[in-house]
Amino acid sequence: MGLSLELKPLEVVGYVVSDIIGLIVFFWLMPNFAVAIIASIFVSFHLFLAWLVITAEHETGFSLPVVSTIITHLACLLIVYFCSTLVIALSGAGIFLPIYLWMILRPIRYVLAICIPGIAVFERFWLFSGKVTKKEVLPVTAPIKTIIAEATADDHAEWLQFVARQPRPFPRPGTTLQTEYERWMVARAKSRPTAS
Repeated sequence: MGLSLELKPLEVVGYVVSDIIGLIVFFWLMPNFAVAIIASIFVSFHLFLAWLVITAEHETGFSLPVVSTIITHLACLLIVYFCSTLVIALSGAGIFLPIYLWMILRPIRYVLAICIPGIAVFERFWLFSGKVTKKEVLPVTAPIKTIIAEATADDHAEWLQFVARQPRPFPRPGTTLQTEYERWMVARAKSRPTAS
């Protein structure tokens, strides 16, 4: 499955839960209206972004380096901040506008405040949309049998010296000594000059 901007049902649940937590933060900070709006939107945005990154299918690696990822996140935070100040501006517009316009802007303000954390979907898309794929470890099968069959006593003695030396690098978790021996033999065979 490729990465897309569509939300799966579990992600929609994460979006609703993050918005509910944002509303709880809003009512907790209510006496200071501007801080309450900005804090609740930022909390719900970060909760939803964390949910998306944790539950994402990581078929590709991060498409951006760390510095670019931080800059992208700061740019998204700037967009979230401007949208939340727009919500604050729409909240105070009732003083200057006629009542019929204020009644139209009131639902727009609520919808905008609830939809702002959706910017996290775009940020997740930018983080994982690159053409960088995870490195796959492909087992070498064909030449191993012939290399092992052609192994000499000198190869075995050098393998024992390799295993016996102290600062030996740790093998990958889950690999056996036989697999490590086969990899060592393949690397040794590749390093030998070919006779032609």
